[in-house]
Amino acid sequence: MDYVFGYRSQDVRNNLRYGGQDSNKIIYHTAAIGICYDKERDSQLHHIDHSDDIIALAVHDDIVATGEIGKRPKILIWDSNSASTLHSISGFHRRGVCQLEFSADGSILASIGRDDDHSLAIYDTCNGQLLATGKGSRSKVLCIAIFGNEAILTGGDKHVKFWELGNMNGGELPSKKVFFNNLTLISSYFL
Repeated sequence: MDYVFGYRSQDVRNNLRYGGQDSNKIIYHTAAIGICYDKERDSQLHHIDHSDDIIALAVHDDIVATGEIGKRPKILIWDSNSASTLHSISGFHRRGVCQLEFSADGSILASIGRDDDHSLAIYDTCNGQLLATGKGSRSKVLCIAIFGNEAILTGGDKHVKFWELGNMNGGELPSKKVFFNNLTLISSYFL
């Protein structure tokens, strides 16, 4: 494969990023292919280890995480310089992985599944180990943000939720809903 033309945008979010260390690199996906495009050289590297269409993407420096759709979807963590897979993660999510986000230091990866509860999973990026899980919202999750190694915010259709990361020992993550009052967010997490 020399060059991939195309870009998936109709049913996914957050699916195009600049490479961390190399500002000439644009990382995106189409079908089951992760693509690293070098603007300066007009060349591409292709990550082709997914078995179904990619619907989620996160980038931290030169490390990329992509998640796929499917009955038993997998998350692949790979190197954007070589397009080689570092870790393959599967077993927790069902029907697809719709959101991915690295922590600021890249030590953890959060994922949201397409199951009925839009479940949250936290992984150690060094070894791909599942650290903690949480039951999300029945409504669609549209965004995820990690605040240090202390908290995660998920938000979407009619909901915002904070998750505490203090005790990640393979169990259930504690969470608190955010309440809306005159367009002001109020959460007992911050009070």
